[in-house]
Amino acid sequence: MSSKHQPLRQSLNASPLPEPKPTKSIVASKVPTNADVNVIIKDLRHNYLGVEQVTRLHDKDGKVNTNVRIDFTSIKLANAALSKGYVLIDGKQCPVRTYQPPFCHRCHTEGHYASNCSQKPLTEQQLRDLFQQQQQQLESMMNAFESRWNERLLSMKTSSPTNDNLDKVIPVLKDLTSICQQFNQQNVQMQQQLNNIVTQKPSTSLKIWIINNHDGCRVDTTTLLQGLNQTVVVADHVGRKSPYIEAFTRPNIIFLKEKHQLARLMQTHRSHSDRLTEHDTREFFKYYHNDSTMLSINAFVCSFPMSLCEVYLPLNRTIIWLPAHRFTLARCTRPELDRLIQHLQQSVRLTQQPKHFLAAAGRYDQEYIKYYTGLDAILLPANSLWYAFNVTKFTQQRNEILVGPLQHLTHHCIENMTQSARSKNAPFVFSTVKSLYGRYTLEQIAQHRAVVILPYAVLSYGITELYALGIPMFVPSINFLVKLKLVYDRTLIDSFYCGSSLNFSDMPKQHSNSNHPYSPEDVFSIEGISYWLQFADYYQLPHIQTFSSWDELINKLTVANFTRINQQMFEENIRRKDKLIEDWQTIIRQIDPKPRQIPDSYEFAIKQLWNTDKLQVV
Repeated sequence: MSSKHQPLRQSLNASPLPEPKPTKSIVASKVPTNADVNVIIKDLRHNYLGVEQVTRLHDKDGKVNTNVRIDFTSIKLANAALSKGYVLIDGKQCPVRTYQPPFCHRCHTEGHYASNCSQKPLTEQQLRDLFQQQQQQLESMMNAFESRWNERLLSMKTSSPTNDNLDKVIPVLKDLTSICQQFNQQNVQMQQQLNNIVTQKPSTSLKIWIINNHDGCRVDTTTLLQGLNQTVVVADHVGRKSPYIEAFTRPNIIFLKEKHQLARLMQTHRSHSDRLTEHDTREFFKYYHNDSTMLSINAFVCSFPMSLCEVYLPLNRTIIWLPAHRFTLARCTRPELDRLIQHLQQSVRLTQQPKHFLAAAGRYDQEYIKYYTGLDAILLPANSLWYAFNVTKFTQQRNEILVGPLQHLTHHCIENMTQSARSKNAPFVFSTVKSLYGRYTLEQIAQHRAVVILPYAVLSYGITELYALGIPMFVPSINFLVKLKLVYDRTLIDSFYCGSSLNFSDMPKQHSNSNHPYSPEDVFSIEGISYWLQFADYYQLPHIQTFSSWDELINKLTVANFTRINQQMFEENIRRKDKLIEDWQTIIRQIDPKPRQIPDSYEFAIKQLWNTDKLQVV
């Protein structure tokens, strides 16, 4: 990446990483916490040259974790241990990575984290003062520069020319005057951009309740809202457990499970397909309507399943319906589907108070919602940008081309790719990330040049993470994907969801506001399947490469400029993040900043809501 892009990369991200330095230390993970350090040293010295010291590492709370720092006598020996991707400790393969000391993103020095930094963070007013001071200095400098050259230009025009080249010099000086004007204009634009960065945080800080039965939704929505200065209450049964546990250590993230016992619903509804009954809704209201945490909540967000947000309707607070996998999940009968659609349509009416919002985490779900409800959902795409964007470098150190989905240990199509590469004498090795690392990290993924994605769904947080990392991706074309029959997570009637309890004929009819020629639940027509696949994330996001055969994949991998694709994805991620901030802020500003009153009884709540005596059909 050229040096001119480096300031942009750092200025637009809240946590720029320091440039990695050569180091004599590495970090081994998955080391049992009860393993004795002296035993580890002895074991390592038996297998590796130059092992000098082994140190247990701790998390930011001071607790011992499963990582150890291994110091070598030279950088060369440390790199030799890194080359295999693991070290042997007690006969087990422990993944390794380069050690980087703690880095403070506030004072930009090593040795501590921002949470322990003695330097106080700048307030927004201080930032504005600095920007104003900078603007005055730059304007003064430009004005002085322009004035000086204007004087020279004037003196040269009034004096008698003694040199034939004078006529050639004057246009050059005029150009310099224009350049000064351009610098002034650029300064104004820069100030506007800096002011936008200062005002990215919404002035209103709300408390938002989130419950999801999917790791991707949990970390994505939680980190995004926390990054927008909101307090997030994670109310599901999983609690702090996550593949990205560090993201959940950020401030203003509250785990309800750690405060007090959860309602029975949180324990019984752990699946994407658990139906919601009238008894469930009533009991949930009774459990929480006088709860101190619930009384402080401003809004709810539901994504997986989105329909679980129906349980919040009587509580008189804003709901953000944000489906990431079909809004119909957990509604496996026609009456339940009709009732859910009715609730969505009623909740987003302009006269509805409190104000509710219907959104979609991807274009596919946006069009799916329009097909059945006739409503235009706000596009708030799944993104992973607040925990996976610009957190590590794209190094291309590893030779293997990764094959996704990332959670798969192997894939039957790897053999096809390998055979095609051999037939073309192409030096490509294809591997799944789990076969290489087991439980992997984002840093390990970023060591690879590219990923071949063989998608099983139309929206995947594995893909959003790869895009946030800027890893070049190669995906089968629509026709090739249909031929391969890889996508099985697309419709409500899939066996994975409602299965035999719901047939295609049971689905609601197309809404008159929708003009799609095929049903999204069509699993029989090749044309229908192909039509709806165009809305999948991997065909909507720019800079993802497609291939129509295994031979074409090898050809495209051979000529691909992986560094250039990574830079294009990086710039697209900046654009997407800015757009998400703008769209989420628009919603946040419309939510009541003071928690609304919760009705005294369930019966009064639903009567007041839509003049009904029953919310659910079962």
